[in-house]
Amino acid sequence: MGVSRSNIKAVKVTNATSALGLAVSALLLLPHCGGEDGGGEGHGDAGTGGDGSGASGGSGAGTGNGASGGNGAGTGNGASGGSGASGGSGASGGTGGQPTGIACGEGCASGSMCDTRVGECVCVPGFSWDGVTCQRPLRTDPATRAQEEVCAAWREGRRKSLESPPAYVRPTDADTCDPGVLKYEALEDGVRRWNMYRWLVGLAPATVDVSNAQGMQECGLLLKYSPRHDPPPTTTCYTEAGAEMAGKSMISYGDTTGATDQWMLESYAMDNRLSHRKIMIGTSRDKINYGSSVGGTCGFYGYGFTEPSPPPFLSVPNPGFSPIQMGGSTWSIHQTKDPLALENMVVYDDTAGAPVTMKQNLKYAGINGSDPQRDQIIAGHTYTVTLGDISFKTTLVDCD
Repeated sequence: MGVSRSNIKAVKVTNATSALGLAVSALLLLPHCGGEDGGGEGHGDAGTGGDGSGASGGSGAGTGNGASGGNGAGTGNGASGGSGASGGSGASGGTGGQPTGIACGEGCASGSMCDTRVGECVCVPGFSWDGVTCQRPLRTDPATRAQEEVCAAWREGRRKSLESPPAYVRPTDADTCDPGVLKYEALEDGVRRWNMYRWLVGLAPATVDVSNAQGMQECGLLLKYSPRHDPPPTTTCYTEAGAEMAGKSMISYGDTTGATDQWMLESYAMDNRLSHRKIMIGTSRDKINYGSSVGGTCGFYGYGFTEPSPPPFLSVPNPGFSPIQMGGSTWSIHQTKDPLALENMVVYDDTAGAPVTMKQNLKYAGINGSDPQRDQIIAGHTYTVTLGDISFKTTLVDCD
């Protein structure tokens, strides 16, 4: 289902959580529509946090795994490998390179992507090279990780290879409707950031599929003239491929990393269904891609991976040590297996010995969300989070 202009909510957020070390200043474009096909990772109120049965009717703006538009010339693919599932340099996003020795012209296998600067396939950030293929590491339990490991993963995941904007290459004399080509570094940075967030909550990294690269760039350009998921054919620079990708992607102003932060760290006030966060940490999320041009950034989300042993639930902030930015907006618990209890989330500050004042916003079988009183969210404090039979501790730490 497309999203009409009247259903788009634009929110200006400026330093909304600066006290927690997260400065956001961007216009977020947030769809409000029916549930996404195949299991509540999208916009449905009652959809499951993993990949169970549906949400509240219809298919979301980002449903599907379309791949139109062909390959954008020179479109880059992330190049940071990892060294395993357990460490900050493994499933958390990788530390750089891990070349495979396979030329891009021979075709990059799943788990790898083309470093167009050298014409060689490299492992996707979060995957590791075993001498034959790029391996997806098994997920690890966030509650078992050391603070050092979490902070190393956070810093690596937020590292940027793109030294200066813009995120794309576009000739100075380009036609108005030339979307340009996404820089390799911009794609690498975006994928590294996305897979870092997946690692934090206890999920395996996603692969990358650039078969829709041209359409993704056209999507980024279309946002300048029609910042919505269903741009009309009368839109300046309209293309069918760009419009298709707009309907199958998250959209935002900003570059690939800024947009990824906005989607993951959104609050109930920004999107009253936490649609983008659910997409970011969908258990079957796979075959992701970015497009970024004059108008903004599009983040494509595909499917294809089946988590062999999904966690019993997902949460933001995650169990165990968690960067304080993860606790700086709406706290959420997501269903992966059994339905969540239709109760209020209860949070207790173990360090202060006092309950945290929470404002309950979402209470469904698939997702539960609650906003904490901001001055009660403190680095170094450990919190006990309870929802029905679910109970875990999270310690918020300053990793910057």
